[in-house]
Amino acid sequence: MYLFFESIRLLDGVPENLSYHQARVNKSLADHHGLAIDLNLLAFGEKFPNKGLYKWRISYNTRREIFSELVPYTATKPESVKLVTADHILYRYKHENRSAINELLTNSMSDDIIMIQQGLITDASYANVAFYNGIEWHTPEIPMLEGTQRAKLIDLSLLKRKNIRIDDLGQYQYFKRINALMTWEEAPNLSMDLLR
Repeated sequence: MYLFFESIRLLDGVPENLSYHQARVNKSLADHHGLAIDLNLLAFGEKFPNKGLYKWRISYNTRREIFSELVPYTATKPESVKLVTADHILYRYKHENRSAINELLTNSMSDDIIMIQQGLITDASYANVAFYNGIEWHTPEIPMLEGTQRAKLIDLSLLKRKNIRIDDLGQYQYFKRINALMTWEEAPNLSMDLLR
């Protein structure tokens, strides 16, 4: 049984942002007293395609049991995004079991959701979020899951952390969903009108 997973962007045979993924794997395993996994060593043993964009999905557990697969990747653009309350969900680690989030998404009747906990914006179903106020980009101070792309963009000073409440959304012009598979440039700017 696999407890956790990582989705890594693989472009033309090269896995991207491995250091950020490694940091998250290290934290997940350390917090659960698991055996270490070296993603660079794992990548070295893989036969990656030389061309194309893929999701390299690695499922793993605390006993260093690993399942690795490649899936061609194409980003999607939502036509509707619903704000939903998710106070009952705890998702600090990238767990294989996403049933509670999936249930919220299914019940929303929307292409995606943005979850709210304790009155604060957190994440979309498979992505962190960022909001643009005309001057700078803000990302929730306390996301449900600290994403690797989010961490990189904060390190590059492209995102500023901020508590964002529902009432604050009116100050923003548009937003992005960001995750490991979509670079900052590729993630489309989405109209605030998509939120309902």
